[in-house]
Amino acid sequence: PASISAKMTQALLLHHRAWFYRGHSYFGALTAAQRSGYIKYLRLHHKRMLEIAPDVSSDPHWYSQMVSVAKEEGWPDDLFDELIAEAAAREPYYYGTYFAAIERNLPQWGGSPAKMREIIERATEYTRDEDGDTFMARGLWQAASYQDDRFDVASLDLPWEDVDKGFVDILGKYFSQWNINAYARFA
Repeated sequence: PASISAKMTQALLLHHRAWFYRGHSYFGALTAAQRSGYIKYLRLHHKRMLEIAPDVSSDPHWYSQMVSVAKEEGWPDDLFDELIAEAAAREPYYYGTYFAAIERNLPQWGGSPAKMREIIERATEYTRDEDGDTFMARGLWQAASYQDDRFDVASLDLPWEDVDKGFVDILGKYFSQWNINAYARFA
């Protein structure tokens, strides 16, 4: 009963149940039954996340899940920014929160390339003491994973010199063919 993992899993199951009802369609294309099921379980997920917060918010994954709540409920930027600042104050090196924040700022969720860029820049600042500029490259890399007909990563307009420093820092810590290939791809 005291397991953080068990409590988080229960909340995650409610989130997965919401998406079971929703499917992969845009909200406007859902049937009434899909919308009803999605909204019902989305609200239950949010409620459960708040209930377990005193016991599990020490787990940084709680914050990345709250970013999902914020994304799907369409929180305004000021509340969302407070959530990210609180998460960074608790555990600045949990990249999952920043990756979820990048996704939240995709245009399909009401975000914009400028908001995504802002998240990448803030996360780079939050993690600079130990990771240097790595998040500038990692943030671009994450944003590029959404590149298709929904998002053009070039629209982030990140200065190459900053991204370049990020890749140099990554390679300084984690010199591998995987990272070299990513650096070359973005260069």
